[in-house]
Amino acid sequence: AMIGTGTPGIGSNFMVNLREIEEHIGGVLVGDNISINSLTTPDFPLKNSIAVITSRRLLKQVVISDIAAFVIPEEFGSDFDKPVILVYNIQQAMQQLIDIFYPVCDTENYRAETAIIGSNVTIHTPSYIGEFVTIGDNSEICAGTYIDNKVSIGDNVSIGEGCKIYAGVYIYHNSIIGNNVVLNHGSVIGSDGFGYINGEKGHTKIRQVGNVVIEDDVELGANSCIDRATLNSTVIGQGTKIDNLVQIGHNVRIGKHCIIVSQTGISGSSKVGNFVMLGGQVGISDHINIPDKTIIAARSGVTGNIKKSGVYAGFPIMEHVTWLKNMLSLRHLYKLKKEVDALKRSGMCK
Repeated sequence: AMIGTGTPGIGSNFMVNLREIEEHIGGVLVGDNISINSLTTPDFPLKNSIAVITSRRLLKQVVISDIAAFVIPEEFGSDFDKPVILVYNIQQAMQQLIDIFYPVCDTENYRAETAIIGSNVTIHTPSYIGEFVTIGDNSEICAGTYIDNKVSIGDNVSIGEGCKIYAGVYIYHNSIIGNNVVLNHGSVIGSDGFGYINGEKGHTKIRQVGNVVIEDDVELGANSCIDRATLNSTVIGQGTKIDNLVQIGHNVRIGKHCIIVSQTGISGSSKVGNFVMLGGQVGISDHINIPDKTIIAARSGVTGNIKKSGVYAGFPIMEHVTWLKNMLSLRHLYKLKKEVDALKRSGMCK
């Protein structure tokens, strides 16, 4: 059964007190039994919210943040000025919190009367428009696009003015799409982020209840995918152009006016600055920061933060000039080996 009342979210009337949360997740409350109306992450402070702290590095958030309460591992102790709930298994608690604030609702797909369609909008058939969808003026929904209630795209999708959504595009619930956005054939916006708890009996899925925000003037290539965030938003900045077959993981934030070329993959919670260029088949690990105006050559692998703007290549990446010198040296490696072997046979070296 759902705990609390109303629908969770910023500014909603959903409220649940910490004692109810404590009982639901099997923790121990230390501090006042205050009421909470939203679930957030430590780096996204919201008033009257609760957040999960998974590492000692984030403990300072308990003191300085506007967040009202926290869930922390029991070994971190309880000496804090704000209410905390101590739990044995922090990952399991995270999943249980998501179930509290984002209960699963089973409803049928249907063409909603609540959809708001702007002027001069072209909607080809078969297209399915879901609950509380809004589509701005001069946009076009091509044949074979599905915008539905809970399956292909959930409720509350917002599509701006002058957009073109090609056939086979799926836009999941709560996605926000700006003006003059082009989504090419087969692209998927807001599908589940890739999050699991690894345990002795296998992998338990962490529900992904955030959304995707695509700002104005973005173009997404065919069969590219942008995963929705675990809690908050996966964001694609204004003017960014994304090629075909690109994967962008949950909680990723892409800056403005970036170029991302085909078959690139960006893992969860990475942050890409403004005017960044990523060549084809670039791979970026999770929680990576890439500064503004950085260029990464094709087939490079980014496994750590990039501290300054520049041109990089290779795996693991290095400055492009260094990589070119290394590649030039490799061309002569076999010749060098033959010379060393000859010296060994002559007894001049061991």
